[in-house]
Amino acid sequence: LAISGGATGLVTISGDVDHLASLDVVNSAGVLFQGEVGANTPLALTVSDTRTGEDITFQDDTHLASFTTNPGQGYAISFGGTSNQVDSFVDFLNTGGLSIVGTDSVFVGGLRKATGLTELGGGILTNGALVDLAATELLANTTIDTTNTGASGAAITLDSIAGAGFTLDLDGGSVGAIAVSGAVNAVSSFTITNSN
Repeated sequence: LAISGGATGLVTISGDVDHLASLDVVNSAGVLFQGEVGANTPLALTVSDTRTGEDITFQDDTHLASFTTNPGQGYAISFGGTSNQVDSFVDFLNTGGLSIVGTDSVFVGGLRKATGLTELGGGILTNGALVDLAATELLANTTIDTTNTGASGAAITLDSIAGAGFTLDLDGGSVGAIAVSGAVNAVSSFTITNSN
């Protein structure tokens, strides 16, 4: 399925999105998913084009088979459900922000956000795959754990951390190196549970 609101149209999907193999956002001035996405059939989502300064927002629980973005586009992405999962590696190429807040957000194959601010809250989990983020800000107490489902772990790399008074727990497992290249500010408690 392909959807387009054009360069000026906000696309709002008020109900659940399910039993759909793929969805391509051809063009929009933002997309708002108000219901659950992929509860029974995780879908492959592609954002081909969305206007700079707008948002791709998931308000409820989301399960994607894959998430493909194109480089250099200045929209933001927000996951707000209690439980979120993407079954493959995600390279967030949008230059706008990324917000992931929920009880557990599982990126089975890992995730990377090399440009723009990443806002985190809750559990950010991978099944033995890397987490590589640029500037990071905490919106709630946060755990980044690459040992989900008993995996040996993987590298966690962060450019900088603005803690806003919240806690941060990093677990790279027995094989994952942990590196923070920039400043760490206002983190009330910073714990490295395990690392290589």
